[in-house]
Amino acid sequence: MFGVKWPDEGVEGPQTLWHAGPVAISEAARADLYTGLAEVLGPRRAETLMAYLPTFDPTDIATKADIAELRREMDQRFEAIDRRFEAIDRRFEAIDRRFEQIDQRFEAIDRRFEQMNQRFEAIDRRFGGIDRRFEGIDRQFLELNLRLDRLFHTLLAGMFVVLAAMIGLAVLIT
Repeated sequence: MFGVKWPDEGVEGPQTLWHAGPVAISEAARADLYTGLAEVLGPRRAETLMAYLPTFDPTDIATKADIAELRREMDQRFEAIDRRFEAIDRRFEAIDRRFEQIDQRFEAIDRRFEQMNQRFEAIDRRFGGIDRRFEGIDRQFLELNLRLDRLFHTLLAGMFVVLAAMIGLAVLIT
């Protein structure tokens, strides 16, 4: 504990005051102390000594109990944050499992599309063979058409010849 002795004017000897801790000093008391110190020690020494006195309210100083309470509160907050992070981690794990299921579904769909693609390629190969067959048939039809055209022209020419001969006979007979 702090023992502070104050000389009291009009009373013989010092009077002792005991305090439970440092006491806040008002600015007026600080100014009075400085004036008294400056008279006894001189202004320079008084300023040096005053520099060692706290310029803040000593009741604002944190005690070990204050720090322990703050540590307990911070531990509780960090534990709450840890629980929140654990819950978030569980949610992310659930989301990861869902994405894995979606990936598996996409893989199954990809396999189905690949099977369909193979079927379409097989159909294309079949139609490609049919197209070649049709090309052969088309050539045959074209050749047949040309032969028929020649035959038709030949028959038509033969009919004109027969018709001309008949007209010539008819003119001769008459």
